Amino acid sequence: MTSKSRNLFIIISFLVLFAACSGGPSIQSVKDDKVTISAAPEDFLEAYEMAQKECKINNKSASYIADQTSSLKTVAFDCIGEEVDTVAEAEAETQPEIDTTSEEVTTQ
Repeated sequence: MTSKSRNLFIIISFLVLFAACSGGPSIQSVKDDKVTISAAPEDFLEAYEMAQKECKINNKSASYIADQTSSLKTVAFDCIGEEVDTVAEAEAETQPEIDTTSEEVTTQ
């Protein structure tokens, strides 16, 4: 193999490798409560799995956000977890109890 052929082979190999790696979903941004992933619609399941892994770092799980302002190649997920349940329980406990027993009123 000549030097020119070898260099051409190396360049083509890198281009093929780059093209193969750039086609899948990739993480755009990660926050404590939100993960945004760049993915084509047909790669939604892969994007969901990536979001689950990112949310699991904070002991949370991913929930899809229907965002009409984003493009078709961007998917957003909320990271929800135990603190949501804890807040709901705390709010329920702080509401005053209402006496539902009724007294009969006798008329004369």
